[in-house]
Amino acid sequence: MSTAEKPTRGGLSFSKPAWIDRMAKTSKNVVIGSMAVSGLVALASAVDLIAGYPFNRLIMLDIFFLISSGIVSYLGYETYQELK
Repeated sequence: MSTAEKPTRGGLSFSKPAWIDRMAKTSKNVVIGSMAVSGLVALASAVDLIAGYPFNRLIMLDIFFLISSGIVSYLGYETYQELK
């Protein structure tokens, strides 16, 4: 379909509303933001495992933070691939 052709439904031409594009862009931004925050949590947990700062080296907490940030990053990546 060329860019000059408009999709038709029942013989009537229609165009996609502008808010649909804005919603798709917002969804992508939310997914990227959640992956960024997840990466920061993983970095803070890794630093805590190595240096004992900022969570006073609570090993179980660090392990759960790393696991949960990995899960959030994976889900964010999969969702971003779906939104492309």
